[in-house]
Amino acid sequence: MIHQRAVAQVVAEYLWETGQVDDAVTDLPRRLRDRISRALAGTSLSTETLRWFIEAFDMNQIHADSLWNRYRNDAARAPSGVGIYAPPGNNGEPRRPVSRADYRVRTLDEFHQLGPDGLPNVHQTYVVIEALARLERYTFQFDTDHASVEVLRGGTRGASYPNPDRPEIWAVDIEFADALTPGETAALEYRTFFHYPGAPEPVFRRIILDAIPAVTMEVRFNEARLPARVWWSTWESIDSHAIDESVTPVDRGGTAHRFLENTPPGIFGFRWAWE
Repeated sequence: MIHQRAVAQVVAEYLWETGQVDDAVTDLPRRLRDRISRALAGTSLSTETLRWFIEAFDMNQIHADSLWNRYRNDAARAPSGVGIYAPPGNNGEPRRPVSRADYRVRTLDEFHQLGPDGLPNVHQTYVVIEALARLERYTFQFDTDHASVEVLRGGTRGASYPNPDRPEIWAVDIEFADALTPGETAALEYRTFFHYPGAPEPVFRRIILDAIPAVTMEVRFNEARLPARVWWSTWESIDSHAIDESVTPVDRGGTAHRFLENTPPGIFGFRWAWE
């Protein structure tokens, strides 16, 4: 038998020790009890809660990968069961990402971090958007299902779902507490955690669909595995080779950085080689 109070206590101690929750919050185990209960019963499990379990109980990579795979498979079999898939839209239509015609990006900062194994570890995004129409949510899209998203500020994490027009692309909605009206802005910050079963292509890039006044892109390598060379690159499409690139220096901290002003539409980012 699993004792929910004991599990809540272990998770609470992990959150205190890692600084995610102030240790002055002495009733944290009690606050976590309902959330832990729902997760253990299989009625509601978020990616954040699953990550807490994995890290609080110091699970090895094999067990962690197994849990993430089961989480994704369960979500696919039971769309409403674990809260990862969005409900259908009106008339049973699949949920769709927010139209880019409804907002524009004013500022975008992307920070990509790799672990000691050379695999992507975590990605942090800060974006300021301006509503061009009434806006209840913002959609973040990415090209892998080996990821989970945590919203840090600006809204709450909604459901994730495959883009019905491009099934290889996944979408996560960030829902606003109050809908934005035209001209209003919102600052959003969120983290993406990666759970790749193997090594992905050694690139970090961003598709820019509309001109953005200011873009910052940064990739940070772990000192245990630094690249032999890094290039700042431009691609014609996701499937093409880089059409333009230049060698980019990596500083002593293992970071390559690029600031773009009045960025035109295109695909930009870093590419690197280990040898």
